[in-house]
Order: sequence, then C-alpha cells, then structure tokens
Amino acid sequence: MPTSTSAVSSTSPTSFAAPSLPDRRRGDLILFMAIAFGVSWASWFTAIGLGGSATQAPTALPYLFGAFGPLIGALVIRVRRGRRGEPAPEHVVRFRRATLFRVPPLLALASATVLSAALLAHAAGGPALSWADAKEVMRDAGGPAAFLISMVLSGPLSEEPGWRGTAYPRMRASMGRFRVGLVLGVIWPVWHLPLFSIDGTVQNELGLKREVGDVRKGGTR
Repeated sequence: MPTSTSAVSSTSPTSFAAPSLPDRRRGDLILFMAIAFGVSWASWFTAIGLGGSATQAPTALPYLFGAFGPLIGALVIRVRRGRRGEPAPEHVVRFRRATLFRVPPLLALASATVLSAALLAHAAGGPALSWADAKEVMRDAGGPAAFLISMVLSGPLSEEPGWRGTAYPRMRASMGRFRVGLVLGVIWPVWHLPLFSIDGTVQNELGLKREVGDVRKGGTR
C-alpha cells in the first residue's frame, strides 16, 4: 500500500530554514559589538581597579590588551563566516596596485588634518606646537621607530579591522554612508569612555573627569 504524502510529511523531522543574509549580518554586528565592548571594557576596568599609570606595570597590560577588543571581535566574526562556508570579502583578499598610489595623498591629508587641529587648538588658547615636545614623546616611546610601530599597533591594527572592516560594511548594508558615520561616530567615543579614568592616557589628560568633578562641586555650593 503506497504511503501518502501527508503521512510522510508528518513523520519527517522538522526542517529549519537557514537565516537570511540580513539576519546573519545583524547577528554578526551584534556579536562584534558585544565582543569589542566586552573585551575592551573588562580590560580597562581592570586597569582602573589596579590603579597606577597606563605606562607602568601592572596597569599597562590590561590597558594595552583592551585596545584590541575590536580586532578580537573582527577575528571571531571571520571565523564564524568561515564556519558558515562564506568566503573572505573581496576587498580583504584582493590587492590592487592602484591602492599604493593613494597612500601618499592620504597620509598627507591625515597629517594636514592633525596639524590644522593643533593650530586651531593653539588659536583657542591651547599650547603651541613644539618640536621639543614631539621629540620627548618619541623618546618616551623608545625612539622614532618604536613610536611609528606603536602608532600602527595602537590604532590601525587594533581598531580598524573591527570598526572599518567589520562593523561598517554590515551597517552600510541597511543604512546610508552619512547615517552609518553618525552612528559609528557615537559608538566609537562611547567605547573609549573608561580611558578617561586611567592615569597616563591621552583621554585622562584631557581633564574630562576633573571638569565633571568641578561642575558637580559647583552645583552643590
């Protein structure tokens, strides 16, 4: 006696549809943010608990490790993509010779931006540019070579694979460039907030924590 189609369907195991591409992107983005903030903030709050300066042991270790939260998040997402059988994005694996010609003007533009910001800060009452101060910073870092290496590791390598290489394209799939820039422009400084409470960091030297304390004291008078 032939088996009816309804009987077969009723006894067969339930099949689940694979998540759609937008759902996978959303899930990857949420996971990346959780890892980036979780690793960084856990490390930086550990540094805050240890006290001391970010340039001295034992505070320096969790302080430095926290900077790699976005990179760790990006690596986890890449492994996750590999397990799903998805290839690496084309812009990650393809090297274009024309890109090399963009490097000098981009470096010049970045340098001009930093220089303009320093000049504007001086015009607003901040310290003047000083070659002696620049040499002191490089000397504290261990020399010009160590300074350049630290600049590569502290920002481009530890952060950009996460923010630019992982978060941006997933947000860009559902939002315009301007909106993505605004959203990431809010998320990025929030990610840095614990650094304002760690002595020896650039953020701490800005004096935000002290200014907030002064405002609170003024309000209680």
